[in-house]
Amino acid sequence: MTEKNYWYINKDYGYETDINKCLDWLLEMCKKYNCQKCFLAVYSNQNLGGMIQNVLGIKNVNRLKANKEVFLKDILLKVITERSNVYSLDGPVLIAFPTKNLLDKINALSNIPAVLVIPSSLKERDYWTTTFGAKSLDETAKD
Repeated sequence: MTEKNYWYINKDYGYETDINKCLDWLLEMCKKYNCQKCFLAVYSNQNLGGMIQNVLGIKNVNRLKANKEVFLKDILLKVITERSNVYSLDGPVLIAFPTKNLLDKINALSNIPAVLVIPSSLKERDYWTTTFGAKSLDETAKD
């Protein structure tokens, strides 16, 4: 099993610029870990609206909701939800606005080299940092 590296955005909910920054991070992690695919984890497909849809575009979000291929540059992006039946993911994961159950589900999966969370609240961020020893993406960028 691959050891996971955990990060989070150091604010609650975030902005569209944060979504862009996180998608760039996903692509960087794919290069770093030589992965051909990455994952966006959300509670349900309804969470793909709003900021995520504004960044990815409605066409791409509709494809993700239909479990079809979407590429960011040359990297395959797939969506998983809290109800997805998965046991292993071979690539980095961006978790957007998660519940505690979704965080725990992703943590239990194997072959994930890196995880980044956009918390929906500071309470969830605190749970994430305490439980998994996550680092702030903003702080690591300064190093």
